[in-house]
Amino acid sequence: MRCSKTWMAIMFLFSFISIALEQNSNATIISEILKNEKRIKDVQANVKWYEPETNNILVVFEWGWENGKEFINGHKWLGKDKKEPTTEIKYAFNGEVQRNFRQNMRGESWSTGGIFGFTPDTFNVYMTPKALLGYSIKQHGQETFGHILSKAKELIIREQTEEINGHECCVVEAKGIEDGDCIYDVRAWIDTERDFRPLKIEKFSSPECKNADASKHWQALVIRIDNIELEQIDGVWFPITGDRSFFTNEWVLPKGITEEEFKRSFSHLTEEEQMKKLRHTTVPQGLTRRIEIKMVKINKGINPENFTIKFPLDCRVWDDFRQIGYVIGGSSALSEIASLEVKESKSPNMDQSPESALPDKTSEVGEQEVEPAIDENSKASKPKHELTGNEKSETEESDQKEHSNILGKVSYAMYFLGLLLVLIVVGVVYAMRKPKTNC
Repeated sequence: MRCSKTWMAIMFLFSFISIALEQNSNATIISEILKNEKRIKDVQANVKWYEPETNNILVVFEWGWENGKEFINGHKWLGKDKKEPTTEIKYAFNGEVQRNFRQNMRGESWSTGGIFGFTPDTFNVYMTPKALLGYSIKQHGQETFGHILSKAKELIIREQTEEINGHECCVVEAKGIEDGDCIYDVRAWIDTERDFRPLKIEKFSSPECKNADASKHWQALVIRIDNIELEQIDGVWFPITGDRSFFTNEWVLPKGITEEEFKRSFSHLTEEEQMKKLRHTTVPQGLTRRIEIKMVKINKGINPENFTIKFPLDCRVWDDFRQIGYVIGGSSALSEIASLEVKESKSPNMDQSPESALPDKTSEVGEQEVEPAIDENSKASKPKHELTGNEKSETEESDQKEHSNILGKVSYAMYFLGLLLVLIVVGVVYAMRKPKTNC
């Protein structure tokens, strides 16, 4: 009897050890991802975004990122004839204000611009290197991949590694990642030998999300990012190419049964019970998109002028803070328009001709007007995402605390594990010292 209790105690302690090891593994992986992400202070590159199946070019642009600031300068190919670019585009966020610019390059010449609070969607819908790093797996946000994973409701590291393009990867499964009004699950294959960069990422609609396309986890695939190739640049492993594919999820009739037969057989069931009889299927949406990344410069510093836009003459500009529109170099004085009709600042559909929200009507400004100053005393003029010096330091402190918390979890798990091992040894020694009885 005494031996039986001893072995039960040992098995109980071993179960605690396995839990401690799992928590330690999860915290270590996330900590390593975060640590290697912080090695990239700034990055600048030239990007070609196209459809590999048709070789149709979508956008060619210069891209840069520096501690949350970001810019895109390039040209888009629109319409059926894609022999030459049709539109010049510029997006720039300097940490306080976002500016957008678009100029037509065919037919009638015109240009439009805008000044807004920061909208991450504008940058995330474009397939930049952030997509291959996992940063833009959340469309509504500006977090790194490590931060996104660390905020998941449930995080699991699979025991078995998997091979991606000849590289052993640990598989991370993160459930309950909030993105806007939706909740998603993310599965990622992390190359632990090369700066803990993802080599493949899959995003699924979570059954926890309202109006979800899934009845269970890991069923409704939404986005897949794969075929990622890494190259060591300036001492940092960085992606140089990769694909992104989108999927739709449908509930279809069971094989071999018509809609009329289905209704006749299951009309007595509730709608929820009928859904269980349907068959779930995932269908590719559109063609796969690919980016090729060249001229990469990491931690070389970026010219601050890249994070702003100087609008050219005759550009129609909308200032969202002051709710006014004007034309650069116009003949009349700047005037506020209370009832100016402005397109809603909606995020463009992923991978579909992203455009900034710009005015249909504008007022004009004098010849010397280049760019309106933002009234610091006006509530409406304050950018929605503007960070003061104190707020920036608080953000940095928050990142440091989060990193410290993860390291703290690792230390706590190791301490707990050591304590359990001591208890096991004491228990075994105590059992061996007792008189032997039949077990």
